[in-house]
Amino acid sequence: MAVQRIMIIGGHGAGKTTLALKLGKITGLPVIHIDKSYHLPRWKQRPLASALDELESYANSARWIMDGDDFRSFGPRLKRTDFIIYLHVSTLRRVARLIKRSIKSFNKHRIDLPDGCQGRFTLDSLKWAAIGYPVFMRPAMRRAIAKNAGDIPVFHVRSQADTRKLEALLSEKS
Repeated sequence: MAVQRIMIIGGHGAGKTTLALKLGKITGLPVIHIDKSYHLPRWKQRPLASALDELESYANSARWIMDGDDFRSFGPRLKRTDFIIYLHVSTLRRVARLIKRSIKSFNKHRIDLPDGCQGRFTLDSLKWAAIGYPVFMRPAMRRAIAKNAGDIPVFHVRSQADTRKLEALLSEKS
């Protein structure tokens, strides 16, 4: 059986978008960046109910790779996913990547952001990456997966070697 719905999770700067795009090319699955559902142009917050409805609609479609770890949309994604990829990247490395990405994409379009939202750097995103994710989100994601994932395979990526194994595995299954 081919994998048709892949959920990629991990903290800010873990490489979710980069991996999603790479796996989209390998598998032919459409890539959905969940952050696009939460914002309108100029970083206006979209109403949460509307964002979650859109993400549930995406989750109910037949084929996808969704990258993002926003916990509010875990339920619909976990119910439908065939395969979970969990990126384990150290806090220091994620923060360094976040800073590098922020500098590189400052005031520029990024593929994982909605139209009208340019790359930016905020102290809140830095605090979340350094403290919020490891203290609050990581444990919550682990509990949600343990409680709700059932028999869904979870592939843990801790190194480049793991990424190469994952790419080979998904090449075989697509």
